[in-house]
Amino acid sequence: LNRKIKALALFLLLYPILAHALPQESARAGFGRGVNYKIDCGAPEFPDDAACDSSNMLGDVLGNANKRGGSRRFIAQAVSTQPANSLYRGYASTTSVISKALLMTSGDRIYASTDDAQWIVISSGLATNQHYKFAGMNGLVIMAGQESTEPVKAYNILSGSMTNLVENDSSTDTVLVRGKYPLASKGYLLLGNCADLTDGTTRYMSRVYYSKLVDGLTIIRPSSFTALRWLDFDPENGEEITGMGELFGRIHIFKPSTIYELEFTALNLRAAGGDQTVDAIAQFGLIAPRTLANTGQAYIGLSKDGIFQWDGSRKSRLEVKQEKSIISDDIESIIKDIIRNGTYANCVGYYYPRRQYYLFAYEDANRMPKGRANAALAYDLITGQ
Repeated sequence: LNRKIKALALFLLLYPILAHALPQESARAGFGRGVNYKIDCGAPEFPDDAACDSSNMLGDVLGNANKRGGSRRFIAQAVSTQPANSLYRGYASTTSVISKALLMTSGDRIYASTDDAQWIVISSGLATNQHYKFAGMNGLVIMAGQESTEPVKAYNILSGSMTNLVENDSSTDTVLVRGKYPLASKGYLLLGNCADLTDGTTRYMSRVYYSKLVDGLTIIRPSSFTALRWLDFDPENGEEITGMGELFGRIHIFKPSTIYELEFTALNLRAAGGDQTVDAIAQFGLIAPRTLANTGQAYIGLSKDGIFQWDGSRKSRLEVKQEKSIISDDIESIIKDIIRNGTYANCVGYYYPRRQYYLFAYEDANRMPKGRANAALAYDLITGQ
């Protein structure tokens, strides 16, 4: 008993010293803001919750810094030594079945997979490593190559067949058109930045051709484009169309310095009941065609001012300043280098809805390989970083 009393007395005597020596809990440092290349790392004003540099790390809304999850092939099968230049997931449905297909372009070939297990070549002998834009329409995947060296393609998801979208049927009012940017809206197919090959080759870089109405019942695909069904968007300014999209029921046509809005219920000749209206609604534009992404609430892409987030001039917004914001301020030095070096054509942007990320890939002049995107950054739309 005496020993226990002595031990307790000694503990009580030393407790203040031991307690003082215990590690004291401090506030946890957060890393939710990601990288900041705009402010010098040693500057007093550098944010405590930002990083001077980062590799394979991602911050989250809680301020945690996490190792990036890595990457894997969509399909394990290796089919080409060339890069995958384009990917698109398309869907088709019947009364009882929903089918899907994953399309990839690599080298001079187009591949498709309907089981996410094996690639099948569906077209070959095309321009090597060109990029494609896609549009889904009535179970078809419309594909347009960015070199305009081949006819616009149509892949039927249900049958697995690939054909040219339209052929010149030799009638007096049809034209053989190739376009870089396909878009399906309200039963019409639009093709932007076109070439007319009916009689030689004439480029119309500011023109959008549109099809007759495809109702999905009696007519399931566009059969032709006609000589009079088109709209020009300021061809005199010398800029070409760099992208097209649809947001809140309105079509937006992008050029490097301007964005146009096309609204319609019936897209047709005026004499045949067409009610379309066209307005130039933004004095900035898209300089890198492959960076354009549509989140369903806004567009994101690369302009001359940086990476923008733009709500499509939504009429329900509360303030005009909500219309557009530049989200690349923290990586301003990278954007300036891209524009100064003229490598913005190699930039790629993609919206990843599952994580609410905008992924931006670009060519870093100090990295290999050259001539293509070799570095990437992720912008978290939830944290705004």
